Amino acid sequence: MHFVLNTIPFPKQSARNARGHTYIPTKTRNAINDIKKLLITHPECPSEPLCGPVSVFATFFIPIPKSWSKKRKEEELGECVYKKNFDLDNLEKTLYDACTGILWEDDGQVWQHNNKKVWSKTGKIELNVY
Repeated sequence: MHFVLNTIPFPKQSARNARGHTYIPTKTRNAINDIKKLLITHPECPSEPLCGPVSVFATFFIPIPKSWSKKRKEEELGECVYKKNFDLDNLEKTLYDACTGILWEDDGQVWQHNNKKVWSKTGKIELNVY
């Protein structure tokens, strides 16, 4: 299955505690819900979550900061993102949490993954699931 999700990738934030209750920050919850909506409305979305082992190959397209010079934007377009304040594994966590119950029953089914983050003009996630 191949999905192109037109949303800005967002890293999963750590759970927070307040007054004895643990909660997921609003931005993370919104990012997960956005991905879920895009998956559910996608024509390749299965009617039932997959059973058994799943392979995931995802590319996270990170929007280039507007503050960068035109020259730097041209140089970095399509290049890997390695000097950014969020980790690839946190982007994966947001994506995998959103896919749970829609593409697969549990993200523990993912036995193989190959993911990367690259600079782009617009934010999106390209996802291949086998």
